[in-house]
Amino acid sequence: MAIGRRTAVQAEIIPTTIVIFGASGDLTRRKLVPALHSLACEGLARADDIELSWKLIDPLTEVGSPSPYEVGSWGPTEAVEGFLGAGRQWYQGCCGADREIGAENAR
Repeated sequence: MAIGRRTAVQAEIIPTTIVIFGASGDLTRRKLVPALHSLACEGLARADDIELSWKLIDPLTEVGSPSPYEVGSWGPTEAVEGFLGAGRQWYQGCCGADREIGAENAR
């Protein structure tokens, strides 16, 4: 879904967060950010790629729900069973006060 060519006056103002890796300081503030803004206002930014990336990411963020577990345990039972499935073994060494907690939760 492309934005198309628009002037800055015609474009709808949408709050946006941009994360720029590898650039910082005065050069970014004075040159890079205004250039990115101009590209978006003129419809030259790749909005179709952004839409596609959200179509790929959204399903991943909606998979499952958090599993509650007790503090000091080895995690949710489903997670532990996932590690132990298909004939795998899992060992977590414990020492001191953690030994009792580990012994209670060991499978």
